[in-house]
Amino acid sequence: YSNILKTVKAGIISGKDADGNFYPRDNITRAEAVAMISRLMASEEELSGTSAYSDVSDSSWYCGNVAYMEKSGLLEYFKDEFKPQQPITRAEFVYLVNNISAVSNNIELNFTDTDENHPLYGCITDAVKNGIINGYEDNTIRPDDLITRAEAVAIINRALKRCALPVSFTGAKTVEFSDVNSSHWAYCHIVEASSNHSA
Repeated sequence: YSNILKTVKAGIISGKDADGNFYPRDNITRAEAVAMISRLMASEEELSGTSAYSDVSDSSWYCGNVAYMEKSGLLEYFKDEFKPQQPITRAEFVYLVNNISAVSNNIELNFTDTDENHPLYGCITDAVKNGIINGYEDNTIRPDDLITRAEAVAIINRALKRCALPVSFTGAKTVEFSDVNSSHWAYCHIVEASSNHSA
């Protein structure tokens, strides 16, 4: 996917309103997640077509994104209906992100809330092995929790091997958000994901 190389230098995500807020704790929908991932994989011209999902309208802003991922065989987990406005879970997001990262063979997980009975266990395992997703301090992965915007950009950065660089990095044109300060756990990830690099 040649577009990924361009994205490593380009910003991945932007703010949500004119006031410069990022809303790091907000969830993202399946449609937003697919749009985010598909733009890393293909050019705008390739993101077209119609979807076989009955709940994805041809006139919807995300139809081309869903159609591209669908035709590429990357949405097989989502059966019958896509439910584009439904908030996406951590496991579902990892399932999508694995399509833009180099994954390896499955390994055994030691998280207390995830085992091989989870339908996306293999994707979660691959993502953990490759350092794309981390567990929590209580030894859980919380695969069915809804993912936040902050978590999403951190996962994408890791998948693309975009380092969470300090704001002072001279090669980056950084973007500041009024609702995210340097004490936020994902501050550097958010700055990195929203910045364009000239170096």
